[in-house]
Amino acid sequence: MLELHLARQMLNQNGYSDPQQKIELIEKAQHLYQRARLKGRIGSVWGKVSGRSLALLDLKTVLTKRPLAGQYSGGTQVIPVEAIRGSVDRPNDFDQNFNPLQPHTEQRWINLAVAWLTGVTLPPVKLIQVGELYFVEDGHHRVSVARALGQRYVDAEVMVWTVRPERRGSLVPCLCRAIC
Repeated sequence: MLELHLARQMLNQNGYSDPQQKIELIEKAQHLYQRARLKGRIGSVWGKVSGRSLALLDLKTVLTKRPLAGQYSGGTQVIPVEAIRGSVDRPNDFDQNFNPLQPHTEQRWINLAVAWLTGVTLPPVKLIQVGELYFVEDGHHRVSVARALGQRYVDAEVMVWTVRPERRGSLVPCLCRAIC
């Protein structure tokens, strides 16, 4: 609800009092969402046909191979959007390119896109860094909107997790070469 409030506030404060301008911004956000959702659907089909998954990495699955050894705050950083490859708890809502996959993402996604298009400074996303990869703890929709709008970097509060060395003889296959 915060993003809807911010979008409405910015539409009114930034000279978007004309109903036609508001409608155009909302339509643009809806178009961006529909395009990103279509890319997600096409990617899902392509992944099934090609045998190469475009699924978002699941932090829990990654940690089955490399157990957590420690953690510390990395502070607020500017992170390349391309380095964000996984999720702490929502790997089925977005694909590895953060295209939305589920219909329940639509309204929040559109509200955040409208807020961004009107100049709202959105709060930093919360990421967990494991090796060279970043996993979203909070801010999945913000990352998705940023990618759809061609943004190359996002502000993030980063928690760095260190992992133990790979277990010898592990039967669990490595899911991501960046931490192994």
